[in-house]
Amino acid sequence: MDARLTALLFSSILLTLTREQYTHAIDGKEREKVKNDWMDPDHVLTRSTGQKDQGADASVGALYNEIYAPFAKWSHVPEQLVAYEVDDGWEMIGLAMLYWTLAVPGKQESGSKVKDKEGNEWDGVTPASFVFGYKKVDGGIRLKKTEITADPTAAVVGMLKRGMMKPEDLMK
Repeated sequence: MDARLTALLFSSILLTLTREQYTHAIDGKEREKVKNDWMDPDHVLTRSTGQKDQGADASVGALYNEIYAPFAKWSHVPEQLVAYEVDDGWEMIGLAMLYWTLAVPGKQESGSKVKDKEGNEWDGVTPASFVFGYKKVDGGIRLKKTEITADPTAAVVGMLKRGMMKPEDLMK
């Protein structure tokens, strides 16, 4: 195997392990670990709305205080990953199913719970895509950017039904 192919294979394995550890930290609500162990201080988060949050502090704040705030718990289940090398590191495009349970309990319609591959029950699920930018830092890697694309419709409908938001909140 030539050196370039070996490096590419190693990079792919490294990114897969990193993505798995990062996903567990995000899903485990390990805010400080996400910020301090994974994100570059200049990390940029781009939300589905196009809004950008600059810096690790702002990115982690947006993730936990806004984007995932309606959920008591959530889990990202990866479906597909594509990783490739760029000048200063790597980029990874990931497709995942985002399972979630709303923070406010409510009456669940019969049969409306969804199950993940492990049989865990959730209030809902939505497909989501992510673009991660990693840069090489002192023999390791840091997350320099995250771009999220997800359809919040199912969660919004659930929040409306449970009184977590009002229809007029959609117009703000």
